[in-house]
Amino acid sequence: MALLSTAVVLSTLYSRFDGELDWSNYVVGLLATLGLLGVAALGVVTSRAGAATTGPGTGLPVATGASAAPGSAHGRPVGASPTSPMPGPVAVPASGAASGGTAGGADDRRDRHDLVSWPGAFGALAVALMVGVALDDSDATLYLAGLAAVLVAAGGYVLTRRAPFVVVAVLGLFVVYGQLVDDVLGTSDSGDDLGAVGPAVALLLFAVLVTAGGWLLPTRALSGVVVGALTVAGYATLTGVLAVTGLFARAMAGFSLDDQGRPVPRVDRFDDDAWVVLVLALLLMLGWSACAALTRHVGFRVLVVAMAVTVTPLATIVLAVEHPTWWGVVLGALGGALLVLVVLRALGGPGGLARAGGRGGGPASQPLPPLPPAYADQARPAWGPAPGEPPSGGWGPPGTGPEPDGTRIRPTTPPPAPPAPPAQ
Repeated sequence: MALLSTAVVLSTLYSRFDGELDWSNYVVGLLATLGLLGVAALGVVTSRAGAATTGPGTGLPVATGASAAPGSAHGRPVGASPTSPMPGPVAVPASGAASGGTAGGADDRRDRHDLVSWPGAFGALAVALMVGVALDDSDATLYLAGLAAVLVAAGGYVLTRRAPFVVVAVLGLFVVYGQLVDDVLGTSDSGDDLGAVGPAVALLLFAVLVTAGGWLLPTRALSGVVVGALTVAGYATLTGVLAVTGLFARAMAGFSLDDQGRPVPRVDRFDDDAWVVLVLALLLMLGWSACAALTRHVGFRVLVVAMAVTVTPLATIVLAVEHPTWWGVVLGALGGALLVLVVLRALGGPGGLARAGGRGGGPASQPLPPLPPAYADQARPAWGPAPGEPPSGGWGPPGTGPEPDGTRIRPTTPPPAPPAPPAQ
């Protein structure tokens, strides 16, 4: 896969290196793209053949057993603790250790899924690159290339529900949306009239739309984190450009002080843009904090930190603040107070903040639930709760579940015994 992807990149780089289309390089890229997509198609065929031979549990994901809550691969509601009891049946894979299979069977299924997802995702990107090379500098190049990646990735996601296709689909949508914003706002033709408000608002809308659109899918957290990473990079780029431009303007203003005939340029013309970017960044951080509380996904917390530590310092450079110490004092005090509140709530401190005690009047503290055991503990029972665990809690050994690290929720009842050998 890496070598085929390298061939695609080389073809993209050199197919129009001299301006005209070099068919020899372009054909190499097309063949490499077909190779990636062919491997993915082979994975689909082998997965379906395996499902037809040994049962549906060995093929691509299908809706079997108990229905899982949206956004939770374990069948738990969003925000539920992994060690808390859950009413109703527990969603487990229809094959592997949950149905009397082995960890090796789960590894085979995961290999088949990877045989579809990773070559298919890189193949979708390769299709976009080949379309871009063919159209060259046409006005529709980015639109068609981005849509091609989105369509191929969407088809792969329907078949596999795997993360690489989600990432490629979001990237393709970002390319299409970016070209649309450029055509509407004319950001590339603005010249000296530099402004960050329009692009900042466009990035916020894109993040909201993609996150809301992917919220009904099982990969709600992944799509939100990927588009959030693109948004953080966009905001950091916008504020960085404003900061560099502002520093250059102030330097030129200093050189022009001796020349009374030249007007002194305004060095604060980007202040409004900086404040707007800061406010929009704060709104995004609040939204990601809410998503983190709903999904318990660490990626949203990383986005909050990344946005704060990149945009805020650059904005202070744009604003040319005279006392940056006060910014540090205020932000540090607010962050410290919030962190203390979070710690008190987690540990059950004074004021009725114990998690199980309700709001006020509850017990001062309660013990935390037991931590999940190590995955490598093979001495644990294959089904049912371990000592000290709730009825539906606990993880099985590695390689027995649908998660990337091989974890799964153990079934509450033992699997059926294998049939007895025929009597001699």
